[in-house]
Amino acid sequence: MEETSWQPTLSSVSPDTERIEGIVTTATADSLLPFSICLFITCTMALIANAFMIASIIKSRTLRRKRSSHFTVSFLLSSASTAVSCMNIVGLSWIDDANEEHEKISSFVWTVLFGLLWNFGIAHYFTSCALALTRLMAMAWPVKYQKLMSTKISNFLVGLPWFFSVFVCLPAFYGVLGKPDSKMYEYTPGQKRSDKIWAMAYMATSVGGPVMIACVSYIVMFIMATGSQCEDNSQGRNSGHRISQWQSGITRALLANLIIQLSCNIPHAVCHAVDGLNKNPVFKATVHVICSVQYILDPLMFFIVAQEYRKAGLEFLKFVFPRGHRSVPTSSDSCGTSNRLKTFVEQNTCDL
Repeated sequence: MEETSWQPTLSSVSPDTERIEGIVTTATADSLLPFSICLFITCTMALIANAFMIASIIKSRTLRRKRSSHFTVSFLLSSASTAVSCMNIVGLSWIDDANEEHEKISSFVWTVLFGLLWNFGIAHYFTSCALALTRLMAMAWPVKYQKLMSTKISNFLVGLPWFFSVFVCLPAFYGVLGKPDSKMYEYTPGQKRSDKIWAMAYMATSVGGPVMIACVSYIVMFIMATGSQCEDNSQGRNSGHRISQWQSGITRALLANLIIQLSCNIPHAVCHAVDGLNKNPVFKATVHVICSVQYILDPLMFFIVAQEYRKAGLEFLKFVFPRGHRSVPTSSDSCGTSNRLKTFVEQNTCDL
C-alpha cells in the first residue's frame, strides 16, 4: 500500500500569483500613462515659460539692474530646475518600463534623481520665503534697508536659500522620506507608522515652514499698508512708501504665486495624510499634475501682474521675432520718454 503524503508546494500557486500581479501592474501602468504624459507636457511648458521670463529679465536693461530681479531670477530658476528634474524622472521611467528584458535602472540613480528633484523644490519654497521677507523689510525699514542691502549682501541672500536647501534635502538621500517610486514619481515611506509620521513631519517642516513664514510676512505687509492709509499727512512719506510697495506689481505677483503654491500643494498634502486617498494611484497622479501646474503659473503671474516684467517680455518677443527693420526701443529708452514713467522706474529701482 503506497503511502501518500500531502506536501504543500508553491509551484502551482506562484505562477498564478505572479501572473495576477503582473496583470495588475500592467493595468495600473496603462491607467497612469495619460497622467504621466500630461505631467511631462506640463513640465515642458513650465521650462519654456520660466526660460522665457528669465531671458526677458536679463535682456532688459532696467530690470537686470534692480536687486529685486536677482531674487526673481533665482525664483524662476528654481521653478525651471524642478521642471527639468521631473521631466528626467518621467522620461527615464518610460525607458525603464520599456526595458523589461534588459537591466533596470539602479536604485542609486533613482535616489540621486529624486534627491535633486526634492532639492530644487525646496529651493523654490525657500526662495519664495526669502522674497517675502525682503519685501517686508523694504516696507518696514526702507531707509535702513537701502543702507544695508548692498549688491554683495543681496547676492548672498539670493544664494542662501539654495545653500539651506542642500542641507535640508540631505536626509532625503538617506531614505527619510522613503524609497523613490518611479511609477508614482514620489517617495514611498515604509510600512511602519513611525516611518510615515517621520516622513510627514519632515515634509511639513521643509515645505510648510517656508510657506507659513511667507504667509505671515504678507499678512503683516497688508496690515502695515492698511494702517498707512489711515495715517495723517504728517507721516505721508512713510505711508506713501508702504502703500506703493504693497500696490507694486512685483509684490502682487509674488503674492499671487504664494496663493498658487498653497492651492496646488494643499491637495498633495491631503492625499498623503489620508491613507484612503494615498492608496488611489489615479488620484495621486492627478494631484501630481496639479502640483506641476504651479511652475507654469510662476512666470505667468510676473508677466500678467507686473507691468515692468510684461514690458520686458514683450520687448524680448520683439527681439526674437522682429518685424521689418524697425529698431525696438530698450527699456531705458522707453521709460525715459515720459517723466512720469521715469519717476516710476526710479522709485521701483530702490525696491529691494
